[in-house]
Amino acid sequence: MAGLINNNAWDKTRDIIVVCVIPFAGWMWSISGDSAESRRAIKELQEDCRKYEAQIESLKAQDVEFKVINARIETRLDAIDANIAEIKILLKERLK
Repeated sequence: MAGLINNNAWDKTRDIIVVCVIPFAGWMWSISGDSAESRRAIKELQEDCRKYEAQIESLKAQDVEFKVINARIETRLDAIDANIAEIKILLKERLK
């Protein structure tokens, strides 16, 4: 009878191991593979971020250049507007 009880206990313990522990071990194994792939993906994203940061710095430099060019153009347009205003005055004086 004691052997039967020990046998029953072992059967229940084995069933618990099969139902709980083995799937848990498989899940842990799959997660370890997923985490390695996640680390690789994170490294790729970090590299992409570095590239984009360099591109942003380049665009900032171009933006400064365009602002300078735009300021020069605006200055020239203001001078042209002043000249046109003078021409209008001179034409009005001639036409009188």
